[in-house]
Amino acid sequence: MSLPDRTIGFGPDRIPVPAKVIEARVDWITATQSHDVEGTNLHDIGEHILMELHAAGAYLREWHWRGYSGLTAGGSAVGARDDGAIVRLSGDAAALAWRALSVARCHITRLDLAVTIQLKYDLPKILANNYADLRELIDAGLYSRRVSYVSDSDGGDTLYVGRRTGEVFLRLYDKTRESGYAYPPASWRWEVELKRSKAQQAWDDLLRSADQESYVTAAVWDAYKTRGLTPCWDRGTAVVTRSVPAPVYDAERTYAWLMTTVAPAIDRLQEWYDLAQLEAACGFRRLKRAEERKYSTT
Repeated sequence: MSLPDRTIGFGPDRIPVPAKVIEARVDWITATQSHDVEGTNLHDIGEHILMELHAAGAYLREWHWRGYSGLTAGGSAVGARDDGAIVRLSGDAAALAWRALSVARCHITRLDLAVTIQLKYDLPKILANNYADLRELIDAGLYSRRVSYVSDSDGGDTLYVGRRTGEVFLRLYDKTRESGYAYPPASWRWEVELKRSKAQQAWDDLLRSADQESYVTAAVWDAYKTRGLTPCWDRGTAVVTRSVPAPVYDAERTYAWLMTTVAPAIDRLQEWYDLAQLEAACGFRRLKRAEERKYSTT
């Protein structure tokens, strides 16, 4: 049965809202490699990426998943088990480091592609309108895809199309609110989660493409269009600006917490405690001893 076409991204008047593409990127990648594969070692690549994330401020922790054991940092992980290695990159790490995996002979089991658009003006209820329209089609038996809609207490909306366990799963949400307003106003993220053979095919196509951003933009547009949902931006739209936030890692977030929460508390306690007591409470003495040990060995 052919799917009725519906433009996703319209306002109350059912007219598409003007939009520009501000980001097109790989947002998740899971790669595996058997131990008997010759050539570049996937595990070594993954460890190098994690060390770079750690240097940028991401905490390193032990990681265990489905028999794999290794390390995780910055939302990414590398691990090994008896039959091979795995590397998982997500978010900014995937966007910045996915090309490093292209030199290894590996199998891609999951690949997420994402396009972020910025509407000309904000419409907080835009997905509610779209979902209501889709529900009419579903109730009339004219649309057979699984669709769900979630609205949280902060006003952020998410539309899901397909099954999470399927080879293709779509996710459309309010990126401005999801990011805590780090993204520009009226930013919306269009994601396609690909698994198994779909992920491997998209990976091969991505590596063959002359312009990776253009490939991602077109691939995401096609995934929605194929399911009867036409994005409100043109398929061939180029990324016109990169007004998106820089990555923020654990050390920076912890330092911000220190400045906004601990520092004011210390200021308040100065009325009752002297400097030596406050330094002891904050661990400054331990920090000084560590510094002394460092310089005594040089």
